[in-house]
Amino acid sequence: MLIPSFDRYLHCLDAEGNEIWSFYTPGSGITGWMISTPAAGDVRDDDNLEIAATSNYHSIYLLDAEGAPLWQHSQYGYATASPAIGDIDGQGDREIIVGYGSYLIAHDPQGAELWTFDVGAGYDIISSPALADLDGDGQLEAIIGDIDADQPNDPTRKAWIVSSTGDELWSMELGGVPGAPVVADINDDGQMEIMIGTRAGHIFYVFQADSVLPETGLVEWGMFHHDPWHTGLHGFEITTAPVEVTLTPESTTLSPGDTLKIDVVLSNRTAEWQTFAFATVVKLPNNPRCRSVVGPLELTLFPEAVMTGQLSHEVPLIAPEGDYQYRALVGTSPEDIWDDDEFTFTVVP
Repeated sequence: MLIPSFDRYLHCLDAEGNEIWSFYTPGSGITGWMISTPAAGDVRDDDNLEIAATSNYHSIYLLDAEGAPLWQHSQYGYATASPAIGDIDGQGDREIIVGYGSYLIAHDPQGAELWTFDVGAGYDIISSPALADLDGDGQLEAIIGDIDADQPNDPTRKAWIVSSTGDELWSMELGGVPGAPVVADINDDGQMEIMIGTRAGHIFYVFQADSVLPETGLVEWGMFHHDPWHTGLHGFEITTAPVEVTLTPESTTLSPGDTLKIDVVLSNRTAEWQTFAFATVVKLPNNPRCRSVVGPLELTLFPEAVMTGQLSHEVPLIAPEGDYQYRALVGTSPEDIWDDDEFTFTVVP
């Protein structure tokens, strides 16, 4: 995970919270503070992740996955808006678009500034832009809002739609816009809606774009941090297993001779029949090898079906004490596992 900090560092931590690397931005006072969260994606089309990050009143950076800077572009202004990544001109490159002070700025993968769009002196873009092809021309528009930091409820502040070349396409006075706009087809009518919340009157607006929804791939950055899980990762998608398995043990502390009872749920997440293999294995204490317990069994579920059942296993009288790992798998082969679930149970005297 990537964590920006007021200590002017961007920290990269592993899943256990250990620091892998950190990147420092110089400055004094509020200059150099890393206030906004970064974005990540294969910006340079080299099959590696790059990280776009900003520092307050200082610079926008592109870092490699090890935290080494690839380029730096100096800026001056509040850097509270998180960057967005997308192919705004439809030419195959991924650009970085970010609000910096009163400017929306687009950079190419090498760091060159493509264009700037100014919302007006004295106003700030403090939220991440959304990027989507609103008119079906194969190019992305940026949807942003601005705010008056001294008068955040100023009703004259605007939401904007900016073209892929940095030109104003639309604006409307809504009041200060502190949060990122969201673009999605929320009512499944084939047209995109734009959702914007404001400070003035605490009003939430929903606008409908005047065009038929293009292919979904052209909603490249639909909200703050890209997606509903707020990964900040360009190209991120949640892939759903055709069949999911869930295990719920009745008890996780047993003695030799007891019965381990496990409720099993198999769910077909598709609109098609699914034939698959189901198996369970167990790993004994201090033994890296797994032992087969059930199956593999060939099962078939009709579309969107849910199958429930219970497995029962008697704990052998000679079972060693310690922690056991029980795991269930579904898929078509050991090399094609669709889903799995596991739990730990303990054998005590």
